[in-house]
Parts: sequence; structure tokens; C-alpha cells
Amino acid sequence: MKPKMNKDLMDIISSTDRPSVSIIMPIETKPGSRKELAFHLQLSITAIEKELKHRNYPDDTIALMDNKLKTLIKSVNISGSRKGVVIYASPVSEHIYYLNTPVESQLYVDQPFKIRDFVKNIKEQQQYLVLVLSKANSRIILGNTSEFTTLINLETKDIDDIQYDLPERVSNFSDPSSSKDVATEKWLRYIDSKLEKFLKVYDLPIFLLGTEKMLGHFSKISHHRNRIVNYIHGNFDDADIYQLKSSLRPSVSDWKKVRDTHLLLQLRELFDNGKLACGIKDVWKKAFQKNGRLLVIEQNYRFQTRPGVLTKPGFTKESENTTTDSIDAVDEIIAQILSNGGDIKFVDDGMLEAYHHIALAGFH
Repeated sequence: MKPKMNKDLMDIISSTDRPSVSIIMPIETKPGSRKELAFHLQLSITAIEKELKHRNYPDDTIALMDNKLKTLIKSVNISGSRKGVVIYASPVSEHIYYLNTPVESQLYVDQPFKIRDFVKNIKEQQQYLVLVLSKANSRIILGNTSEFTTLINLETKDIDDIQYDLPERVSNFSDPSSSKDVATEKWLRYIDSKLEKFLKVYDLPIFLLGTEKMLGHFSKISHHRNRIVNYIHGNFDDADIYQLKSSLRPSVSDWKKVRDTHLLLQLRELFDNGKLACGIKDVWKKAFQKNGRLLVIEQNYRFQTRPGVLTKPGFTKESENTTTDSIDAVDEIIAQILSNGGDIKFVDDGMLEAYHHIALAGFH
């Protein structure tokens, strides 16, 4: 799930109050989590008091901030599906903003609560699909860091009149004269059609497991090969969940590589189909048309512009000129995407050179 911007969060991000404090904290709904959260928040208050003294704020200001934070902490509600909380306090305002996605703990004192920091602080969930291809019983599995859930078991008997007895060696899978090849292709296309239905619900990277021959044939006929991040060769006919997890572990352990591969495959497919805005000008236009589903940006890419030059949805090269009151157009785009329920992903510098450092996929 993605965090959606509202007025409270926008007020926190745009605040210039001094002193100001922002606390980002994860929320867990397990026994004893309320006490644990209170303990960590109290540690944050202690650290904040020390930092405010270091910044030479008067004692009465520090006491005011201390009382405000303690009152805010008492009112934090950890019920429901909440996964995180942002607590903000200054002498003139206070806010509590709940998140529907996990975050890492973070503390800001007299620092601009930059929207990039907020997005980068969101903890990514490591979820993926596993497609196990075998001679008689294939499976589609939803995996994450803690468990595997079998979404569907597919058996050859699910297709009327299909015969599946793959020989040890087949010189040419695509030979239409071979009834076994025809049956094989029919079976794999059936699996691919089932996979498509799950991809509409789970827009996740796919790991493909099976014999080299089987995977090679599936990758040729599948409509979803651009979602496959890794091919793992082996005979998994009788493999249980523990054996599958063991086979996947080396690939899943480098999650950043999995995530980046998945993003680049998605971008390539969208670009080839004319469904991707690339470069700051086109991305700006699409974002402010409220048509931003997935924004991918290089880690340190920025585009400074003067506020008066930013006309929505217009944008000109003149915007690169900077002044003392210049703002970052990329941050403006990030806020717009979040406000409309879109998702933001950062990648390493240079990865999006072909897309002019920033790319946006729309809802339609």
C-alpha cells in the first residue's frame, strides 16, 4: 500500500517553524506493542531535549516542546491497519499523521522534513510471485520474507484432452507436427493465462522455477516474460515449500537487485507500448494531469526552478535557471504523485539515463 498525502502531512513538510520536531515511528499491532512504542517515543523525547539544549533554546521553550510531545504521544492510536506514525510539534502547531505502510524510525530537529526523506524512509515489503513449472503439477505462489502462500495448483487434467508426456530430449519445441509439442504449448499457455489473472492483483516480480528446457519454452510463449526477474533451473516436481525457499534464497537475498530489475523491465515494457512519460517536462505534465501511478527517479536527480516559472501543466527549459527562492521541481512532482495515491521508487544514479533520469507511468 502507498501513503497518500493529506493536509496534515503537507503542513509538516512545508513548515518553517523553529524549534520544530518530527518523529517517524513504525507501529506494530502485537501484544505489548503499545508499551514498546511508548518506550521508544520516550527515548526520542530524551534525545530531543538534549538536542534542543545543544541548540541553545531557552528552558521554557524546551519545556513547552516536551509537554507538547508527551501529550501527542498519549493520543497516538495504534489500532486498525496503521503501520507507522509521524508526530510533529513546534511552539505554534502540532500534528499526528498515520501511515498505511511500514517505515523506519527517524528523528528530525530543526530540519526541513523533506518529502524525499519521507518517501525513502518507507520500508519496502519484499513480495514476489513464484511460478513453479513441472511435468504434471505447476504452482503459483505468493512469497515474502516470512511465508509462502500457494495461490493455485495447476494440473494437466485441468485442460480437456491434453496429453503431457515430455520426452527427455526434444530438438524443437515449436515443431507443429509434434502432438506432444502442441500439448506442451497448450499447457504452458494455459498456465500463462492463469498467471495473468494473478498479476492483475499482485503487480510483483516473478521467479520462474523448472527445468531449463521447460523455462526456455515458457519464456518464448509467455505474455509476461517482462515480469520475470530470474530463472532458476532444476527439477521441482516433488519440491516442498522448504526446498523452494532454499532454491530462491540466493536470489531473494539481494532484494535491491530484484526490485531494480523488476522496475527496469516494467519501464521498458511501458516505453515500448508508448505508455511512459520520460524527462522532467513530460513527467511534470502527466503528474499534474493527476495521471501518475508509478514514478521512478534516480537517487540524486533534482531540477531547480523558480516558483513563478512553474505553470501547470506547462513547463519550459527556462525552468533550469535558479535563484535564491528556487524550488526543486522533482519534489513538487513527488508530492503530486503521493497526493493522488501513486507510488514512488528511487534507483541508483545513471540507471535511468535512457529515460532522462525520471519516468512516470500513468493509471491509464
